[in-house]
Amino acid sequence: MKTLFTLLSLVMLLSAHSQTYMYVEDVLITPLSPVSTSDEVYIQVLGNFSNPGAYIVDHSVSVDGFTVQLEINAGHDGGIHTDVLVPFDTTFALGMHSPGEYTVEISGTAVGVFVDDPTKFNFVVEGETDGIDEVEPIQIQVFPNPAVNYLTINYEDWQLNSIVQLYTIDSKLMQTQVIESGSTLVDLSTIEDGSYIVQILDPKGKAILTDQIVISK
Repeated sequence: MKTLFTLLSLVMLLSAHSQTYMYVEDVLITPLSPVSTSDEVYIQVLGNFSNPGAYIVDHSVSVDGFTVQLEINAGHDGGIHTDVLVPFDTTFALGMHSPGEYTVEISGTAVGVFVDDPTKFNFVVEGETDGIDEVEPIQIQVFPNPAVNYLTINYEDWQLNSIVQLYTIDSKLMQTQVIESGSTLVDLSTIEDGSYIVQILDPKGKAILTDQIVISK
């Protein structure tokens, strides 16, 4: 009933505004809470856009104390439609964190955000604090999504010999490229349209970001 009420409210607002709206349906924390201080935490956000022409341009994550702020930057074709809700699915890499209970908040640009119950999105980190307090989340942006001929990787504090790999959904390796600066272009001109997995590895071969993109030319 709560979901139905939210969707009805969404439709009513759409009739009054020509803005795209994003309805967040669920947030999945991996691994399942509670996690340990040595776990890499990933947050997957699933929901719907109100406009069939809407798409995710990029996304970012920041941590302030025990508040995790997820920002989804969206674009759209300028039209407005109220008869179709288009699904989206995007994943954030948070890295490792010190013990405590973290609350996840979601915001967006170029979209209005509807969240069913923002207080339910939280996770707990358990373990000793020694050696963990100084760990910061890895700041990496992958955009645009959908991509056409190129993908941009913005990687703050990048490390020499880090690499980006592109896989098919069924885990077939399509492309590998060395990340040579804080902003790297990945050539997609020879890759066919479809959904793919982007993975960034640090110099030791450890995956520090895994994300899904769509190539549409």
